[in-house]
Amino acid sequence: MKDLPAQIPNYCIQDELPGHTGPIVALNVRKDAAVAGAPTVWDLQTKLQIPVVSPDADIRGITTTFLWIKRDDNVNEALIYGTQLGYIVCCLLETEFKELWNRQMPSVPAEVTGLAFDPPTNRLAMCHRGGRVQLSTLNRVMAETNPVDLQVAHCVPRAVEFGSMHGDERELLVFGLYCGLVYKVHGTKICTSDRAWSLGCRITDVALDVADNIFAVSDPYSGVNVYSLVPGAGWDMQVKLHVPSQKSRRIQQMGFLEGNQVVVSGSDHGKLFIYTRRDQFLTTVDTGSDEWVQTITTAEVAGVPTIFAAKSSEISGRNNILVIQKRPAVPKVLVKVVMVLRSVVYVVVILAAVAYGYEKIFGEWSFGFALGSRM
Repeated sequence: MKDLPAQIPNYCIQDELPGHTGPIVALNVRKDAAVAGAPTVWDLQTKLQIPVVSPDADIRGITTTFLWIKRDDNVNEALIYGTQLGYIVCCLLETEFKELWNRQMPSVPAEVTGLAFDPPTNRLAMCHRGGRVQLSTLNRVMAETNPVDLQVAHCVPRAVEFGSMHGDERELLVFGLYCGLVYKVHGTKICTSDRAWSLGCRITDVALDVADNIFAVSDPYSGVNVYSLVPGAGWDMQVKLHVPSQKSRRIQQMGFLEGNQVVVSGSDHGKLFIYTRRDQFLTTVDTGSDEWVQTITTAEVAGVPTIFAAKSSEISGRNNILVIQKRPAVPKVLVKVVMVLRSVVYVVVILAAVAYGYEKIFGEWSFGFALGSRM
């Protein structure tokens, strides 16, 4: 682990969005809007909230996961979210968000832990803590068709992600929270545990980029583990990035930035840990408290790498969402100029002090320094 040189600007808190009372357990963002909480959606340009019309929201439990989706043949975007009691809700964005449909996932009510969407095939995937995994295809009006319902034995799914191509469709990867296994779904079948990938760690969050063949998982006992996807062979470990823990282990979120070259993780003591993936330089952002700040999401907003972070613990008062952005780097030549000027200032100050000392001692100017006019 290497610390970034102090003169290199990095990430800093730039703004806050007004949150709600209590913990925030889910955040999501697109290029110009952020979503969290009940749900609440903000326009990032105006900082104003976009109304979400969702009847009976109070009986579904708190919102636990979000997903922005858009079909190529539909001009409107949709927001899909899952809740603590197993509901999946789809809202379409026009001038405001209007609920199109909602349903409860089968079996006992359980927290929805993961959502994923594959734009080329318009397939939607979801999972909940009861071991249920479902897939469907969204048609032009965002209605579900071609449902697939699967049960993963002896596993608590934490996340679902669409991975590499398998035949004419992408395989679905199901990440187990406690078992550390990654199950593969092809068509209507899920692999057995002996054919699953074993990452050997707890999995509390996942970030995956198929185009770059890379994914990362958050392990509350160590930090962030980064892997490469190896077509036909599974995965290969790249690097482990340490995130210290000071309290009890909880779900801890992470994400990629800057073309997957930067890895960001929350923590249980008020700091965000930001690593460069290849050389493992570390910098941190202090959020101003020692609370759990383990709910984060990342995005490029107006071309600027941006982190959204919120407290994930019970707190009194409003839980605002921090907006943290990367500051532009100072060119190396300017850093050198600043360092030279700083050295010149040091020399002038030292020589001025010496001259002042000589004046005090001898009552006259020394070395010809014109440090002030004498009357």
